[in-house]
Amino acid sequence: MATRGHLAKDGTSEPMNSAVRVRKHPNRLRCRNRLRRRKGCVLLNNPDYPMSQLGKVFIGPITRDPSESVGSVNEALIAALEGQFQFTGHVATRKTGNVEPGKLSPSNGLIMLRHGVSWFLGLVARRPNIAHYAITSRWNMEKSLAFLQLGRLFGAKTVGHLHGGGFIEHWQGLGVRRRAVAGRMLRSLDALVVLSEAWKERVVQHLGLLPEQVHVVYNPVDKTFENAALNFEIGHPDDGSILCFGVMGRQKGLFEILEAASRLPRQGAWKFLLVGPDREPGISEDARNFIAAHHMEDRVKLLGPVHGERKLALFNSAAIFLLPSHVENFPVTVLEAMAAGLAVIATPVGAIPEFLVNGQSGLFVAREAPDQIAAAVGQLLGDAAMRNRLATQARQTFVSRLNREHISQQLAAVYHAVLPVVNDSPRA
Repeated sequence: MATRGHLAKDGTSEPMNSAVRVRKHPNRLRCRNRLRRRKGCVLLNNPDYPMSQLGKVFIGPITRDPSESVGSVNEALIAALEGQFQFTGHVATRKTGNVEPGKLSPSNGLIMLRHGVSWFLGLVARRPNIAHYAITSRWNMEKSLAFLQLGRLFGAKTVGHLHGGGFIEHWQGLGVRRRAVAGRMLRSLDALVVLSEAWKERVVQHLGLLPEQVHVVYNPVDKTFENAALNFEIGHPDDGSILCFGVMGRQKGLFEILEAASRLPRQGAWKFLLVGPDREPGISEDARNFIAAHHMEDRVKLLGPVHGERKLALFNSAAIFLLPSHVENFPVTVLEAMAAGLAVIATPVGAIPEFLVNGQSGLFVAREAPDQIAAAVGQLLGDAAMRNRLATQARQTFVSRLNREHISQQLAAVYHAVLPVVNDSPRA
């Protein structure tokens, strides 16, 4: 798989550095092909389509980090709707470190200020018809809502995109004044996108939005991954691995996975592959200590972040996919496993029960239940026919309900609902 960057004419990614030469002055940038950059934003379009006929959408964040799920989803949405709308992606990168994203701190305040300036400059430069921004928990919520309100001042229709499995719990824990201010901003949006029907019901109930204001749009899978994964053979000879992608955090069920691994009999060639960046400081070291204490170095491997061709190879060779999260919204990694034809074991949280049926297209385990995880993994490792049956049904569900064409139609309907007639004339 190509490294991430801008989207090529065929919808795949091209390396960012091969397309852009940046001069010292931030407003004087040169580029080739389809990418034009301003400070903090990337213009993604296709010269085959007349720009004057396309609605202009300013969408964010774009992080250029394949491990960052929200940015990756936005890039996939851009690729899915290419040719129907003219997109500018708001680049909102941050240096990794010990400062936790979304936490109110001086460092995060400076990052928010930098992102706010680049968002403002993008609005000035592009004058979009639609401002579309992801909304997550903690202080990122206020940041995103402020960006959308700023977009409204520039005459754009505003589309919030709710991510984060714990948002309702976050909302319920807010103080009265903070909730009142955020509630007014949420209700002023032209549309709020959520990731499942269950989430729509909860948002309407707890946030006080009108049902017609809330729209369901599923998360899309990266186009290159989807095209490759759908061609993987179900039931091919696997390497006995249990693939756990994006699990390096306690809320992702990391230590339940490790505890389950310690309870499995040591016969057979099974192994757990734990993939992804650390979601909290010191988590890898804690996991290594657990693995060493239980003498599982030959059975459990920490692979760190994995992308591109190596990621495809892991999905193609695994026997089982496991994600025992405590909280989720709409996990893209489960969709990738379904597309790749893997038997899925997961907790029935977030939107997962809307597209997987326990015993038919996947196996459900309770949260924080390593004994159930061990039993489910042992059952599937010993029953290839059951693995193949679950995997086949999961892929059929993906193809019929979760493919990119269906999801692009969902989002296009939202854009057309808030912007029935595109007027690309200059704004005052």
